[in-house]
Amino acid sequence: VTAVGAGNAVISAVQANNNITRTCNVTVVAAVSAGPAVGDYYYSDGTTSAELDATKTVLGVVFSVNNPVLMGDAKLAEDYPGCTHGYVVSTVEYDKQDWGSVSYQNGHGYYNGIGYDANLIVDQDKANGYGNSLAHKDLNASKPDFCAMFNAATGVVATHTAAVPAPSSASLWYVPSYKEMQMLTENRESVNVALEAVGGVKIAEPYKWEDSWDEQRSSDWYWTSTIFGTWYESGRSYDHSKYAFDISKGGWTTSQQNSAKCKVRIILAF
Repeated sequence: VTAVGAGNAVISAVQANNNITRTCNVTVVAAVSAGPAVGDYYYSDGTTSAELDATKTVLGVVFSVNNPVLMGDAKLAEDYPGCTHGYVVSTVEYDKQDWGSVSYQNGHGYYNGIGYDANLIVDQDKANGYGNSLAHKDLNASKPDFCAMFNAATGVVATHTAAVPAPSSASLWYVPSYKEMQMLTENRESVNVALEAVGGVKIAEPYKWEDSWDEQRSSDWYWTSTIFGTWYESGRSYDHSKYAFDISKGGWTTSQQNSAKCKVRIILAF
């Protein structure tokens, strides 16, 4: 019996010599798409595939299939309620990014006395960096170059968006949160296989501790859009530190060395 479409059918067979008849009820269910998977290619038309489609333009690789709308970012859920399929990391990497001019002044910088509510971007358990990136962009508008990565004209988000527009079915590109970097780190090997296949830049390998303690120590450090630290209040001043994400540790860096200039990966929800 060969199925030709979804539906129900009764298959009958007759043995004529002995007048024996038997029937069988058959139900054919339409195939259900398995949906995107980690390591799938993501294209400029908003589609994905496990096998590379050379006729399409690859924008990135799926690194998580968690539902972005349900992951704690009210702003993303409001702006992009249809982004329920997962997360994509770009094929491009931005190297040696400065968080802002303050980074040169005190290692990796502090939100110090600027009168800005850092509670908007300090929750390391919130999965989405979309709302964080918008908050940093607003802060940069009031404090020029404080968050250089989020400068509306020259920051990495603006630069990447201009060069690689996101599909209309996806969110805007943004800097990942701490939680999203954890998700990316967990699936780094699968993602790197796909990135390498399309000539993209792979996610950094964990730092080899036998290497010399030099500038290479920050070779696996990435900025996130999440601010780290305990909330301190002194009058109306707010202090929060900006640490990079350490691929080797799967969490925050524990050293200030070279943390003023770390890598950035741009992602989107789809």
